[in-house]
Amino acid sequence: AGEMQIRSRRHAPGESGGGLLRAFVSPGYQPIDDTRAFDRLAKVLGPRVSEFRFPRVQTTDRMSYYVAVTTDDVDLGNGRPDLHRHGFHLVNSEVGAAALRIFEYVLRLVCTNGLVMRVAQKLFYRVHRKTEDESLDRDLAYAFSLLPERWERSTALLRAARHESVPEPERVLREVIDTDASVRPHGRQQIGLPQVT
Repeated sequence: AGEMQIRSRRHAPGESGGGLLRAFVSPGYQPIDDTRAFDRLAKVLGPRVSEFRFPRVQTTDRMSYYVAVTTDDVDLGNGRPDLHRHGFHLVNSEVGAAALRIFEYVLRLVCTNGLVMRVAQKLFYRVHRKTEDESLDRDLAYAFSLLPERWERSTALLRAARHESVPEPERVLREVIDTDASVRPHGRQQIGLPQVT
């Protein structure tokens, strides 16, 4: 009916003016802000929250990305160390650009490449609508109960991949990227390849 909400914020210390317009959002939009998401995570994880570190945090006007990994190393090497750490990748938007999502994540320590393991569906997905904390807690607890099994599966896949020969890796990668770009809007590639930093 032509209605919308305005998402705004006050200026931070040192900024001038009365406030900032962040976004126009739908009438049914109710944000799950990063602060609320992490409050619920802290409650669900309890003492286990100290097992995670955040090596990568990125925020923009539209999106926020948080990578958390465990402090325990997993050696996937054959003959020489190839250390990895298991974790999760939380993606959110406080202005309605995307839902709150959590994925499994693996960090390869030898070259600090982050591997987003998309071997199954997202661990957690919640659109920005009115929702009770109890509902968030229940779904987050279920998602994190799946993580150990997902980590084991990913470890097995990475170990098995060491024994698979790819005779022409450049050609194969080009075909995968071209195929992926043709079926996704705007040609964005999300094929689970390492994100190089």
